[in-house]
Amino acid sequence: MQAFLAECAEKLLDAAHDETEQLSTAAVATIVALLLADDDATAANAAAAVGYLASGNPVNKDAIRTGGGIAPLIGLLQKGADAQAARNAAGALTSLAKLSPANKNAIRKAGAIEPLVALVGAGGQSEAARQAMATLTSLALNNPANQEAIREANGIVPLVRQLAEGSGSEAARFATAALSNLARSSAENKEAIAEAGAIPPLVQLLHGGATSKAAVAAATTLELLTSEAAAAAAVLAAATAPKAPSLTPFPKFVKCLRGVTAQQLQITAAADDAAALNLALEQATALQVDADCMEGVWARLATLCEAARAEKEE
Repeated sequence: MQAFLAECAEKLLDAAHDETEQLSTAAVATIVALLLADDDATAANAAAAVGYLASGNPVNKDAIRTGGGIAPLIGLLQKGADAQAARNAAGALTSLAKLSPANKNAIRKAGAIEPLVALVGAGGQSEAARQAMATLTSLALNNPANQEAIREANGIVPLVRQLAEGSGSEAARFATAALSNLARSSAENKEAIAEAGAIPPLVQLLHGGATSKAAVAAATTLELLTSEAAAAAAVLAAATAPKAPSLTPFPKFVKCLRGVTAQQLQITAAADDAAALNLALEQATALQVDADCMEGVWARLATLCEAARAEKEE
């Protein structure tokens, strides 16, 4: 029986490359049986077939969901990062989730988030981790419930750890894409991403320039984070530090930072802290903010210096 199932899975995988194939109810039932097979190779081939059949095919996406195909895929995730079945299952879930709100919700409700987060923990050199990050990226896009679920499953910290792989790595590219989607429309996630220490490594990824997908996604994520006051200050500080990367390849991010800086200048202009005033001016100068925006700070700094001299003379 096991040999028969293995043969079926191989034939299914061969046929699955035809993405126009429409699945019947009986075909979905066969796929589910193969996903549940005891033989890892059989299950892995069936999961790979689901990935092909669901890719760009809304009818098949729905058929696999309604036919009970999501739960066994999630079961395969739990085989761990070294298992081909887990890697293929994560890829299949990515295909099922893409452009399908119903599948995104079904995948969350079936309990996929925690095992996906566990796979990310295997590290950037793991194919399973990269596949899991791609799945989380799809699940988080325009889905507040999934964004919240990923945060609550402690999924942000392992994603942040992958940023250290560098702007040329697939791991950082997948991690920044996931963090960007998690940050959209979620103040709680923005705060959690900042608290997880994401801002310095995100800024470092900008060294990759406009040709690096990780760098481009990092710039988008940083821009999203600036909508929260505390994170905005941290992003501004990191992006204008002496050894910060060039921001020229990211004009949209620069424009955002200039807006943040203008707000900071207005707030700082009323302060009595000369060091804070000087820092605000340094950041504004680094970003080439219009001189008119700095006039209030310059005036306030001059007033403080004059007062300090007068006090000293007394």
